[in-house]
Amino acid sequence: MKQTWRMLCGLGLVALLSGCAGEMAAYDWKMPFKEPAVLEKYQWVLVNVQVREGFSLPEPTRERLASRINQYFRSMPGRKLIPVSLEGTGEGILNAQVVITRYDDGVLFARSAFREPDSMYIVGEVTLSDGQSKERLAVFDVSQTYDRSRTFGGLTTIDELEPQFAQGVVAGITQQP
Repeated sequence: MKQTWRMLCGLGLVALLSGCAGEMAAYDWKMPFKEPAVLEKYQWVLVNVQVREGFSLPEPTRERLASRINQYFRSMPGRKLIPVSLEGTGEGILNAQVVITRYDDGVLFARSAFREPDSMYIVGEVTLSDGQSKERLAVFDVSQTYDRSRTFGGLTTIDELEPQFAQGVVAGITQQP
């Protein structure tokens, strides 16, 4: 009986400290596509992750975000847009410029100590343009937030938010709800 009680307490503690970063990131159109079928003329997508002026984000983090976005494109059923890593200047290439405007990994200690709520954010603006003409086709914001005060999960890290952010970027580009 004593062992069962200890095991239940241990499992409860693990469940309390662990958690997930939540659902796919939300996206909000600033400039939607003029024509809904415009994506049909593109076969490839070139993802470029940058940061806004005056903001710094290490190159490995930007590369990891671009890789995660490309991974979601590759895993899409039907694979309508295939990620490429070449310079996006050809016909049939959709350029996706992702500018990170906020990337805050919070403080793990604050989340795990349960004394003060701590939040993590990944926020960006996605500009879609034609690879050949460079014409701007659409612009939308995408954001993924983890607020420890809303859910349990004191050990959640920014690495768990990145896949949801990437999924939100792909959902916005492919116009998924």
